[in-house]
Amino acid sequence: MRALLLLTTTAICCAAESCRTATDACLELIPIANNLKIAAYRSHSLSTAQPNLERAVIVIHGTNRDADRYYTGLVAAAEKAGAIEKTLLISPYFRGKDRGCDDKVAAGELYFTCNGWKYGDSAVNAKDIYSFTVTDRLVRMLADRAKFPKLRAIVVVGHSAGGQFLQRYAAGTRIDTQVRVSVRFVVMNPSSYMYLDAKRLAKGATCSENGTCTGPFQVEGAADGCPSFNQYRYGIENLAGYLGRTTGGEIRKRFPKKDVVYLVGEKDVDRNDPSLDKSCESMKQGAFRRERGTIFWNYMKSLYKAGHGFGIAPGCAHNGGCMLASEPGLRALFDRKQQ
Repeated sequence: MRALLLLTTTAICCAAESCRTATDACLELIPIANNLKIAAYRSHSLSTAQPNLERAVIVIHGTNRDADRYYTGLVAAAEKAGAIEKTLLISPYFRGKDRGCDDKVAAGELYFTCNGWKYGDSAVNAKDIYSFTVTDRLVRMLADRAKFPKLRAIVVVGHSAGGQFLQRYAAGTRIDTQVRVSVRFVVMNPSSYMYLDAKRLAKGATCSENGTCTGPFQVEGAADGCPSFNQYRYGIENLAGYLGRTTGGEIRKRFPKKDVVYLVGEKDVDRNDPSLDKSCESMKQGAFRRERGTIFWNYMKSLYKAGHGFGIAPGCAHNGGCMLASEPGLRALFDRKQQ
């Protein structure tokens, strides 16, 4: 998976068959902009017409940039849902080259800093192309009726760091209003969320999956001991880059109306998880991931009247494969009826 890619944008496996393994045979360099490309595992080539596909699911990998592992999990979920034959599965690879990582990059391939991709930063080799731009481009390609005439639903899902990426991206993108295909955003187990204003749940209060909280969301006390609690990435102050093209007011107006689903693992409750964001900004949002997700959904529901979905994946801790293949995951990704 870390080997240098010797690829072209030519499809490697035939259009009629789905490519189901996270190997170079299922990897394609997909044009994004300015003759630069992004590597992605995919079940069907994006450079070839796919007249029979009805849905597409794009999964955003975690902090380790393990697109292969997330592609494997997505394939397993699609097979479990009985949706593999008519669904285009894509796992883009935001390669990193920085002091903390050194992924091998093919000629003409976009690459990012080790962590900047998850926050929507620009590519190292293209300052006008952001990681969020890549997702916009993929969605726009999938909405091409000439290539995908039967495709009517696009789902973008992210877990862990991919969930952080996706919640910010969903709040700032306008792509869902620019294509003639329904777009859903499924946010799974992120360490933190971008709040839409300076209100946070009152200290000592809790929220439940039933949509009730024991205290209010308020400005009072929200900044205590953490003056940067509402700065981007945790809030909408000082938006920059891709998100700098919009305003907090526009985000507050648009985001509650989007098709968004938050899923948290039933057992994702480890306060000492080394990968859990323990900064003061995140601790203002809850003590662990399940709690943070439950609180944020209640926040969107109570303050912004958002019709966003919410679910708890039974038995799942901080595991992307478990979340994707869970019953709430299958319903959100493939509209599978509750079993």
